[in-house]
Amino acid sequence: MMVLAAVSTRSPPMQNSNSRRNHRRLHDARGVLALATVALVLLVMTCAPRTAVAWGDEGHRAVGSLAYSALSPRAKVAVEKLLKAGTFRSIEYAAVWPDRIKRKRPATGAWHYANSHDAPEAHQCMLTYPRDCEDGTCAMTAIARMATTLARHRDLILAAADPAAMPMARELGESLAFLIHIVGDIAQPLHATGFKRGANDVPVTLDGTHLSLHALWDYGLIRKSIGADYQGSRPQWVAAMLHTVRATALAEQVPVEDEKVGMVAINDADSTLARLGHVARGLFGRAIILGAPTARAIRQQQAPELAHAVVIADTPDSTDPIDPASVLAALPDNDEYAPSSEVDCAVSVDVRHVGAMTRCATRWAQQSNRLVCKSVFGARGAAVEGMVIDDAYWRQGKDVINTQIIRAGLRLAALLNRIFDDESVGRAAVAEPLVVDERAAVVIFEDDA
Repeated sequence: MMVLAAVSTRSPPMQNSNSRRNHRRLHDARGVLALATVALVLLVMTCAPRTAVAWGDEGHRAVGSLAYSALSPRAKVAVEKLLKAGTFRSIEYAAVWPDRIKRKRPATGAWHYANSHDAPEAHQCMLTYPRDCEDGTCAMTAIARMATTLARHRDLILAAADPAAMPMARELGESLAFLIHIVGDIAQPLHATGFKRGANDVPVTLDGTHLSLHALWDYGLIRKSIGADYQGSRPQWVAAMLHTVRATALAEQVPVEDEKVGMVAINDADSTLARLGHVARGLFGRAIILGAPTARAIRQQQAPELAHAVVIADTPDSTDPIDPASVLAALPDNDEYAPSSEVDCAVSVDVRHVGAMTRCATRWAQQSNRLVCKSVFGARGAAVEGMVIDDAYWRQGKDVINTQIIRAGLRLAALLNRIFDDESVGRAAVAEPLVVDERAAVVIFEDDA
């Protein structure tokens, strides 16, 4: 046990002039030391590579909540055990914890982002691995380490009667927390670029407040949206995204023969659908899910938006299971209405293999990186720097952010379902950790890429 002794800074009583002179010298020396300390702290802050707090608390909590809603029963049991092992009171708290302890564990700082070499003002964005993962330490490798740590201890976790008493309980619980958090981080476009320190050095103004472009996308647009669209209620915002997920899952069960369905512009705030209070916002044009009363009202209005849309007079049940894979495939690849139609790698990746997991996480980072050019800077290019954020930018940005948060939550759910549901994962021998890095408090394995 380390014992820290208290050291008094009080000077002894001054007995004579020599004592007074010595006291002044000591006082002056302490003053110089204090100034030097402040200068050193400022220097360290100035030289810091970047600030990385993706999404703020609101976004990270939403990612955790959405993921939890899409977990399989077995994965949910495992996650509950890991939360207890890590002494986290909820998945939402675990989602924000890595930002809370970043200063105490500086070795984890680089886990929150990837430093791609981009020029988004010139519409040039490209993230590659390993070039953009300095010294092998970045969000992609951190995700891979956390996922493989959980996969290699899957049977131990599932069999644990007392999560707090299982071997490496704290390390496994914290591995889950880091996984939740960093999967969210890498979905924030500006955590997938090194341009001007993730745009921390790009000033903008939102509603009279000066902040960085990075902060705008971390929390500025989210908080404005919560205030404007959800009466200032974060739970309402999360509930709306969860409704979108459930409605999209229901829509995916409906056969769509008309190719023009994908052209329905359901995100237009001035549309007839929006004025009638539809519940289909964010369904990306695959189909429109409406409650029966709203469906009748829409038909009576003969809204032109429904010319090629599928109207379903059902609403998703809150108990309906969510298939993360089908909803992920329905999400747009960027900020367009057209779905990606791509099976997310989280559904099939070998979660025991660090190299395979790193490649999967790199694909996620590349998807976010494309948004830097397409959405964050977009057609404005260099004009974004110093810009006063207008209503058009806010509306476009908040839709991209909501989609990315949904995407992160579903990726996380798909990954955890694969780890704890796939029996082939359990048949693999658990690798012994080579070292437990106390600075990071996670288990480190030899790279098997």
